[in-house]
Amino acid sequence: MRATSRAHLREAGESYVQHLRFAVGVGLMLMAAGLACIIHGIFPGFCTRTASRTVDELRRLFAERSALAAALQQASGALTLVGLVILTLPAWALLLLAPGYPVPIVTALFALAIPFAYLCSNPQLEPVD
Repeated sequence: MRATSRAHLREAGESYVQHLRFAVGVGLMLMAAGLACIIHGIFPGFCTRTASRTVDELRRLFAERSALAAALQQASGALTLVGLVILTLPAWALLLLAPGYPVPIVTALFALAIPFAYLCSNPQLEPVD
């Protein structure tokens, strides 16, 4: 496994940290595009171009790996939403720990209000300055 990893890093021309940063950035951008597609499917007025804009950035990024910072900036609106949704996961975990009790349900719904408010204030998930 180590030999394969080293060979891959040599092939990519990157250090481990550079490769990690690139791969995590791409993974987060893919999550953002997927979440935007789901939101758009449920509410067609939201995220009308977010996924396609993010995929265009990914295509450019794979052609020019050094453009990671610019690609992440262009996807920052969608990445912010992903981060806010991830922050709601502990509240949703309460539902698994205490099923049927009203407090975890209210907590989980309240936690979703934060990413929902962000989405309403930036419905196309434009880049954040």
